[in-house]
Amino acid sequence: MATLRSWGRTRKMEILRHMDLFSTCSMHELGQVAALTVQAHLDEGTVLTRQGQAGGLAYVIESGTAEVVQDGIVIATLGPGAVVGELSLIDGRPRSATVRATSPLEVLQISGKDLGKLLAGPNFRRKLLQALAERVRAVDALPNAV
Repeated sequence: MATLRSWGRTRKMEILRHMDLFSTCSMHELGQVAALTVQAHLDEGTVLTRQGQAGGLAYVIESGTAEVVQDGIVIATLGPGAVVGELSLIDGRPRSATVRATSPLEVLQISGKDLGKLLAGPNFRRKLLQALAERVRAVDALPNAV
């Protein structure tokens, strides 16, 4: 297993600042998110989320790749900058896909409980909704989108 270099709050904020999900957050809000994240190294083959199961953690991929598998079919490959598992934490519904590391991953993890603390604040909730709306619009703009 690789040695995990320690990321300070500033490094975590820099990683989060480049995530679409947190793109509308102020530096103060990014600091709040960073304070609630835990840095982790995940080995190749690690399952981050399992389709149909309840969510407990969301992940921000800093380095490495992961595949998204839905009903046994690989539907996407994720890399640095991707956020995994946040929708299940927000809506409480089961995971819609399995996500598996296809290489070693460096990630920031945030628990559903901690994300709930952030969502308790109206400013953060509004900004998160804006970012999610932008993601939905981007998917709608794809060819063959429903």
